[in-house]
Amino acid sequence: MPKVVYGKSEIEFSVKRSSSRTTVDVAVDPNKGVLVTCPPSLSEDRIKQVVMKKAPWILQKRARMTQVDDPPSPREFVSGETFHYLGKGYRLKVIEDKSIHPFEIKLTGGRFRVRVPPDSIETPRLVLVDSALQSWFIKKAENRLRERVELYSSRVGNEPAGVIVKNQMKRWGSCTKDGTLNLNWRIIMAPMSVVDYVVVHELVHLGVQGHSREFWQKMRVVLPDYECRKEWLRIHGPTLEL
Repeated sequence: MPKVVYGKSEIEFSVKRSSSRTTVDVAVDPNKGVLVTCPPSLSEDRIKQVVMKKAPWILQKRARMTQVDDPPSPREFVSGETFHYLGKGYRLKVIEDKSIHPFEIKLTGGRFRVRVPPDSIETPRLVLVDSALQSWFIKKAENRLRERVELYSSRVGNEPAGVIVKNQMKRWGSCTKDGTLNLNWRIIMAPMSVVDYVVVHELVHLGVQGHSREFWQKMRVVLPDYECRKEWLRIHGPTLEL
């Protein structure tokens, strides 16, 4: 793999040549590393020059990636585990109850209390507890997110055609061409300030495509501290999982 040396740091990179490209693009991926995409005719020396020029940015990007929290370990869905709702952690209490089918869940007394029937081969208890928690979070997300969209629509000046709360693995939110907002139910695990950041982010996109200077200026008008909220999500976002 080719590399350049910048100060005391080595930067290895891979090259992808594409006939559809007329310019050079440098990207940093946490899993794939540094990738240079360029026209087929670009020489290796010229590619190295581009990487050297981008070296400060590449090193800064790599350093920021090390600050990101790791995803949580796989859940066992047993009493004592902690789950977050609106930024606050609540312990899980699993209660076996033969009269319950398929489950009952309440957030009360500072705990998630989930009642399920005794474990069985057909339906393992952890599956029921997982289903109970997910259904609870999705229902809360549907109510809360629609409330926040209604609150901020007038402040942003954009009214969505609709709001859909869905299971998105790689995005916290998106908007369609017809003006419908898609919001990831998992964001409801974050503090309300971060929930609002995602909502406002998508509402602003209804009027401004892309992350231009105009986009971030509009974000600042509605949320003057949006950068802090954005940074919280960047660092802690991977932990927002059941």
